[in-house]
Amino acid sequence: MANIVSFSNFVIAAIFNSNYLTHWKNRGVCQHHPALTFFLSTITRLNVHLGKFDIKSFSALRSLTLGYPNLQQRNSIRPENFPYLEYLSLSYPLEDTVLLNLIFSDAFERLTVCRFDRTSANHSWSRSPKIRSLSISVHTSYEIIYVFRACPNISRLNLIVYPTPQINLSLSLPKHSFSCMNFHLRRLSIRSTIEMLPSIFELTPNLEWLTFDDIRCYNGLENSQMAFKNFS
Repeated sequence: MANIVSFSNFVIAAIFNSNYLTHWKNRGVCQHHPALTFFLSTITRLNVHLGKFDIKSFSALRSLTLGYPNLQQRNSIRPENFPYLEYLSLSYPLEDTVLLNLIFSDAFERLTVCRFDRTSANHSWSRSPKIRSLSISVHTSYEIIYVFRACPNISRLNLIVYPTPQINLSLSLPKHSFSCMNFHLRRLSIRSTIEMLPSIFELTPNLEWLTFDDIRCYNGLENSQMAFKNFS
C-alpha cells in the first residue's frame, strides 16, 4: 500500500513539476511502471537509494544522486545517456576507473558539481575545466595533485585525505612548477593532518575560506575542527 501511495504522489507531482525529485528506496529490482515512461523525457532530477533501478532512460537529467549504485547504474552514467547532466553525487567507495576517467577528462560537457565518497585519483586524468565544485576522498597526498591538475577551475573543494607515511605534500611537487597550483579555489573544507596544511596553502594561493578537521581525532576531542576566512 505504501508503495502505491508513494508512486501516486510521484505521478501527481510529475504532472505539475518536471523537476520533481524522485526517491526510490527498494532493495529489489524495480522496473519502470508503464505510467512512468510518459515522464522519462521531462524528469530532470533523480535520487535513488539502495534500489536496482534502471536509470538509463532518464535522458533529460540535470541532477543525479545514487546511494550505493550497482554496476548497471554506474555503467549507465555515460555522456551519451545524460548529455545535460550538471550535478552528480555517488555515495559509495568509487573505484570505477572508466567512469572516473570520463568525468575528469571533460566527457560530460555540462557537469559542474561532483560529490564522491572514497575513490582513487589517477594521473591519467586529463582536464575537466567545467567542474566548479568537488567533494572527494583520496587515499594518498599525491592524489591531491591529480585532482588539482584535472580540475583547474574549481572554486569549492571538500577533501578527505587518508593518512599515509608521507605527510609533506610538497615532496611530490616538481620544483617551481605551477601546473599543480589552483588559482580559482576560494573555499576549502579538508579532513587531514595539520602537517599537510602548509603544502595545501602553497597550492591554493587565493584561498579565502578554510575549514580544517584533524583526521587523527577519532575520540570526539574538542577543537579538532578549525575554520579560517579572508586569508589575504
